[in-house]
Amino acid sequence: MNFVRAQPRPADLESVPSWALTRDYKQRIVQERVPVSASIELTMRCNLDCTHCYCPPGQRPQELSSDEIKALFDRMAELGTLYLLMTGGEPLLRKDFAELYRHAKNLGLLVTVFTNGTLVTDEIIALWNELPPHLIEISLYGHSREVYERVVEVEGSYDRCLAGIERILAAGHRLALKCPVTRENAHEIPLIQEFARERELDFRYDPVILATMEGKRHPHELRLSPQEIVKLEANDDEKDRAWKKYMTEEEHPQIPGDTLFSCGAGKNSFHVDPYGNVQVCLMVKNFKHSLREQSFEEIYFERFPDLLAIKRQESSKCGGCAQRSVCTSCPGAALWETQNLHSNVDFACQLSEARDRTYRGAAQDARADAAASAGCASGGACAAGGCGGTADPQLLQIGGGS
Repeated sequence: MNFVRAQPRPADLESVPSWALTRDYKQRIVQERVPVSASIELTMRCNLDCTHCYCPPGQRPQELSSDEIKALFDRMAELGTLYLLMTGGEPLLRKDFAELYRHAKNLGLLVTVFTNGTLVTDEIIALWNELPPHLIEISLYGHSREVYERVVEVEGSYDRCLAGIERILAAGHRLALKCPVTRENAHEIPLIQEFARERELDFRYDPVILATMEGKRHPHELRLSPQEIVKLEANDDEKDRAWKKYMTEEEHPQIPGDTLFSCGAGKNSFHVDPYGNVQVCLMVKNFKHSLREQSFEEIYFERFPDLLAIKRQESSKCGGCAQRSVCTSCPGAALWETQNLHSNVDFACQLSEARDRTYRGAAQDARADAAASAGCASGGACAAGGCGGTADPQLLQIGGGS
């Protein structure tokens, strides 16, 4: 989609409401399947050795060359791509990172970089000062040196990560922090939140640890139970409010039971792995087509629709699940966990049920108690008097931060 050609003439702009202009652009983007958003793993290689990592060992000789990646960026920009995520592995390990980053920025792409922060040198800061990134996200795996280095298993990495964070802050670039939650660092999540808050940085954490891309399950040993995840979130005031609103106040879209892919993967976005395989998203690794064998246009506009048209198997547990609209699982997660796109992920089912009991169940019980109290002569004052209230005290206490 040529956005320049699509714009109204300057003389006409004053008469076009901004909402109408935005609406028309969005409609064209959807109708023409413009690949607005892209992500690329520049490498699977990493200078850390995280205990929970899902990536397989990186194969440097098979990685796309500088010229192959720049040619891809050129074609993406011509087709209307606006947002580009550079990730890994550790993307800063590529010796040509500066060359690739500069090429993407000179094409006008809004570039986000995911990094562990340990390789953010003065030279990288100079590059970003010249061509500022849209966003930098750093994974901070612990608040203390002991916990951080227990997770990443590399001595000295904690200080290098903090030095990278401070360099970025001193340069004034937009920075956010994130953290996967494991049994090794869960107790430090509030401390990392406070660290981010003091620096006025956005922070997010992900408590769901999956199997590796190859289906190996050893990361499962590190993940919290569904009940522990819900308690962690409920003791976080911001997440507690968000889950409470989402589960009890917001209307959720009705998802057709026969639809396998109900997200936006592959519709206006795509992912490229280090070896040139184009996928609808990072998670769906078994449906991939190589840029070394087919053009990007052929893959995106002709191969993707075949994948997105796949219907859910009639025997699938997910298709008829009442909690499907609030479940955080997806076909990609199912693929990693079970090696089958159509399978349900038992852990995701248990987590959805735990959240449902904590929020929707507690809200329903509270309403039932209120209704019972309204019909009680004492006005509900006899809380211990055996009226038979149904609320589960433990569920209600979770949200109170006890």
